[in-house]
Amino acid sequence: MKTRRREIAIEVDRVVIVKAAKKPASAVCNECGIESQFISVVEAHRLAGISLRRCICLIEGERLHFLETADGMLFICLTSLLEYKIKGENL
Repeated sequence: MKTRRREIAIEVDRVVIVKAAKKPASAVCNECGIESQFISVVEAHRLAGISLRRCICLIEGERLHFLETADGMLFICLTSLLEYKIKGENL
């Protein structure tokens, strides 16, 4: 008797809906050289699905661009965050 082999491939897309309390701030990113939206580190870690510590490491490693306000608030360039997620986390 002949044995049949069947392979099933499942492709899953993930959709993330982000509800911000207020509209992200726009500014020219010094690293990108273009106008980008900036989000808080907490919003960035939730959106990217990485830890807050990893966000800080990526900033220190110059993979994520940021702005720091005079009162010490840290904001992440959304363009650099999206590029990081698209190119892969092992870069």
